[in-house]
Amino acid sequence: MKKIILAAATILGFTTFVSAQWNPDSTQNNPVVTGSNTTSKNNLVSASDGNGGMYIAWEDSRTTATTGSDIYLQKLNADGTVAFTQSGLLITNSLNSQTNISIVADGSGGVVLVWQDARDNNRTDIYGQRITSAGTNVWTAGGIVVADTSGQQTVPIIERVNATEVMVFYRTNLDLSASPTGTDLYVSKLNLATGARVFDNKRIANGTGTQTAQVILADGAGGAFLTWQDPRLSTSNSDIFSQRVNNIGDTLWGSASNPYNGVAVSMAANNQLVPQIASDSAGGIIITWGDLRTSTTDANIYAQRLNGSGVPQWTVDGRIVNSAPGNQANPIILASNTGTYFIAWSDQRQGTSNRDLYLQKINVAGDTLFVGVSGKPIATAIGNQPVSTNSAVMVRDGANGAILVWDDARVGNSGANGLDIRAQRVNANGDPLWLADGVPVATRQLSNQANPVAIADNAGGAIVAWQDSRTSASGEIYASKVYSNGALPVTFINITAAITSNAIAVNWKASCDNMTDRFEIEKSVDGRQFKSIGLLKAPVVTAACLIDQSYADHNPVAGNNYYRIKGVDKDGKFAYSPIARIKFGGNNATAIQLYPNPAKDVVNVQMMNLAPGKYTLRLLDANGKLVQNTAITVQLNYQQQMLQVSKLNAGNYILNVINENGKVVSSKQLLKQ
Repeated sequence: MKKIILAAATILGFTTFVSAQWNPDSTQNNPVVTGSNTTSKNNLVSASDGNGGMYIAWEDSRTTATTGSDIYLQKLNADGTVAFTQSGLLITNSLNSQTNISIVADGSGGVVLVWQDARDNNRTDIYGQRITSAGTNVWTAGGIVVADTSGQQTVPIIERVNATEVMVFYRTNLDLSASPTGTDLYVSKLNLATGARVFDNKRIANGTGTQTAQVILADGAGGAFLTWQDPRLSTSNSDIFSQRVNNIGDTLWGSASNPYNGVAVSMAANNQLVPQIASDSAGGIIITWGDLRTSTTDANIYAQRLNGSGVPQWTVDGRIVNSAPGNQANPIILASNTGTYFIAWSDQRQGTSNRDLYLQKINVAGDTLFVGVSGKPIATAIGNQPVSTNSAVMVRDGANGAILVWDDARVGNSGANGLDIRAQRVNANGDPLWLADGVPVATRQLSNQANPVAIADNAGGAIVAWQDSRTSASGEIYASKVYSNGALPVTFINITAAITSNAIAVNWKASCDNMTDRFEIEKSVDGRQFKSIGLLKAPVVTAACLIDQSYADHNPVAGNNYYRIKGVDKDGKFAYSPIARIKFGGNNATAIQLYPNPAKDVVNVQMMNLAPGKYTLRLLDANGKLVQNTAITVQLNYQQQMLQVSKLNAGNYILNVINENGKVVSSKQLLKQ
């Protein structure tokens, strides 16, 4: 049971509301931004807050008539609550449109965003902003200029390259040599504290044509690796090239005559498309891409490894990762903790109208580790998984496995209502650990949930957000947390407290699963200091269940009695429900309760309706011999004291509560195991 939540506790005719936390219902989920839902929220990007939460940024059209598309940001805390205003935190609404956002964690709980910005008379430049965890601007309001040459700067990507700096790569049609070659790749570097440019507008690649689909990865030495799709040989024959940039922006790979060439990753026939990269943990990178060298109608997945000097380590033009029939495209790559690499892709081996999701694993030698070069199926249901060729996400699970998230058309079909979000976790061997073809994350009927983003939650699960059309097309953003066992968080449906025959009955209804171990009932007389008064084991289940449990407190105190439920997982994780309160005015007799009873090592003595003052807890054996004497001071009409009984012999004992006048005010029998 991963998280216990109570949205509303009904207590004797009144309702107490608490902050919305992770909603376990895949048809409801958690709203990230629902304000201005008649306008679109597009092109989501995400980053971790470093504390189990998630930042989500997007392009927003709510003021498109006056300022074009704007940039907004929201933060989801680890418990599912939103940190900023429900309509989202405005990053910039400068004139004309701001698009193509890239985001990275700043290492201090905040994030840095960069974007393409047309505020300067529709000439696009690159702007950026750093936001703290509290949602405040670190740099100039509206963003600072990252790149603003006389040309058009577009499609920035950002990476934090050390503790104090970020690099921003972008495309520009400005060629500093005055011999235009199309759109080339450039880099600027920013100081995190001030936003000042450490260097700017340094050329990275200027091959003939337009270099696109660039991806970036910090090199661990203050610089970065960059890989891209390059048509320098032919506009109809894109290849894959790569470059390394040091901490002052100088290129390290390429020929002496042209340091901006980079190195060829693959120059095979036809197109090599949409590369992705991961660190090889030895100073180099692993690159994967979709490849049409066999046929323009039979794309496959390839990979290559470059060392820190840019030298290919595997077969020329790369090693094959998948060669199944049909098109395999848009791979994503994730380094595991064992020096191996998961590669997932969209797969049409079953037909062009039935895209599936497959997975392979390779080692540092480029060997495939799953089922030859066929891969393992992750989702093969009817319809497309993912819906868009590039709408699958993969994150680490913290246990040498991975979590994959995608949008799914098994209920509806592309463009129709019924697109869902699903997820699957695999172990180190690529075996699915959750429901076949993926667990439902978002399944709102008669609407679409699409284009997910995700981060690892550092507890074996993931936080997922997506575009949502439950009120209008792409008008909202929702999110959910998926726990390590593939379930959404459990929830209490309600909790009630009622007086019955000089007792108080506490009842709760909750969902549970096979991770739920027990529910502990806790009580307080002031609503602040709680003590455990009972325990109920969760029912044994093999799938999701709904429980309805009650506990009778036969020793209520006069006045207010507060109750809450502590839900505990088998792994020891726990969370609390909110508090139920009831005022008791019936039997006010002094009473004591022992818990547990029988006891083995310790026993909790719970005393109700004692007048304030000094008391003695006197424990006698079956022969009336005093074996333990404990002095206590009572300040409230409910008191709890723990007694150590581990050294006592097994048998029956009597516990007397004695006031300052030596009078026994209450007694209880204790069985020692």
